[in-house]
Amino acid sequence: MHLWKLTEVVLLEKLVCFWKYEECEGESLVCFETFISEKGSCLRLTHTVIENFPQSISEFTRESCLCGWKYFICDRLKVYTETL
Repeated sequence: MHLWKLTEVVLLEKLVCFWKYEECEGESLVCFETFISEKGSCLRLTHTVIENFPQSISEFTRESCLCGWKYFICDRLKVYTETL
């Protein structure tokens, strides 16, 4: 189970969450920032590991995490925003 705790909120600009799992070691911060560029609205995601997650679990490998963030941001977030 994901355990999330908001640590910083700047309305329409920034959201920072502390993130860990109930059943295993590891802690991280995830920062979502939005801003306007020449091409339109942009989202920057920064995932900072505070305490390493077990690398013996395939879902915690760097490659798996990159694929997961890509799925949520490029696929699911895009679909969600298009329905607003």
